[in-house]
Amino acid sequence: ARLKEYVTKLLCKGVPSTQKLLRVFYKQSLSKQLSVDRIVRQCLAEGEELIALAEARSEASTAADVPKARQEISKLPPTYACFALLLAANHLDHIGSYDAAMAQIDRGMEVSPTCIDLYVSASKILKHQERFDEAAEYMNKAREMDLADRQLNTLSVKAQLRKGDIDTANSQMMMFAKENDTAKTSNLYDMQCMWWEIKTATIYESREDYSMALKRFNDVLKQFEDIRDDQFDFATYCMRKMTLRTFVEFLKTEDNLEQHIYYREASAGMIRCYTKLMDKKAKDAAEAAKGRADNEQNKENESKLSSAERKRLKHQKKRKQHDQQQNNTQDNSKKPEGAFGMKATGLTMEEERAKGDELVAVADPLEKCTHICEVLWEKCGTWPETQSLCFDVSIRRKQWLQALACLERLKALGGSVAEQTMKLSELTKGDGLKGVTAKILKEELSAL
Repeated sequence: ARLKEYVTKLLCKGVPSTQKLLRVFYKQSLSKQLSVDRIVRQCLAEGEELIALAEARSEASTAADVPKARQEISKLPPTYACFALLLAANHLDHIGSYDAAMAQIDRGMEVSPTCIDLYVSASKILKHQERFDEAAEYMNKAREMDLADRQLNTLSVKAQLRKGDIDTANSQMMMFAKENDTAKTSNLYDMQCMWWEIKTATIYESREDYSMALKRFNDVLKQFEDIRDDQFDFATYCMRKMTLRTFVEFLKTEDNLEQHIYYREASAGMIRCYTKLMDKKAKDAAEAAKGRADNEQNKENESKLSSAERKRLKHQKKRKQHDQQQNNTQDNSKKPEGAFGMKATGLTMEEERAKGDELVAVADPLEKCTHICEVLWEKCGTWPETQSLCFDVSIRRKQWLQALACLERLKALGGSVAEQTMKLSELTKGDGLKGVTAKILKEELSAL
């Protein structure tokens, strides 16, 4: 009863986060979960009753025509129905009933089409269903209802990035940048807006635009270097303006800076991009070798053809080459410009891509990956992905025992190692290992 009074009080005040305040009960006993469900249904029924009362009042000529049972509900504020529907939608979303949750959202929009929180919740529900296009549309509608709200703008940007629309996300991101054009280009980088850089870099990576992906991931790592270099400037400030406990926490944060989630994600992104580039380079080299062998074979076959057949074959090759050139031209014309390569670091699109090309063309990408792995191994050894990344780098360096150690640590951390174990076993067999190393690998791999 007290919980029902508490929830009713929140809904009367119009608190959109009511369901979040109840989440603690979802993790407790089944009886408490059922109690929350019962209270939500009661609030929803009261909300529907309030809507029916409003309709009855519009039809009734006098207040006396309204039944007394409904007059008790009339004590609730008019906004109660909207927030009761919102509570029900969030509750159903939390328990996985997405279609029912969207039905409550639609009902709420009929009652109160200007309630921003309904559109935000609709976007979250659709996101949980992985319907990212529709989720971005709802979140953009919420943003347009209050263009001065930075949080709504940020949520809309994130929704656009989930959808993969960097152009729209960029234009929305720049709405709260400084007015000066020069400041706009460097604002996000100077503000160390790492979540933006990581999300855009991930999209570039998925599109195999490794120049821009590496540039953005590298920007995040550089920002962490700046934080480490600037710590001494903050030391005197912290001593003067903060408590000693806060200063000690600051020092501990600096000591474990590499354990930050953004540092780990950027490091993992750099390694993924470099390993994909190395695999692509090896694949291209194999295809080129195969192409040369095929050309030699074709030349031998052409020498056995008549002059008319050779002429027809030559014409077919020219036509095929012409079609391929046209396709390449069309692909280049579709290449996004402008906002797609957002000037997040104060550079033009061409300059930023050139910086990325330098990272792609690094002399020894494997050495760079090894350096990143060493930091992750030392500072983030308990992160399962560290072991997976170090394993990928180790097998490319043919450091089989190091790769084995990664698998053992990954298994100890609760990760799955079946696929990597098979891969390591096949690679070591192909490498023709002998002696103590082969014996250790055979024994340990069988144990895994």
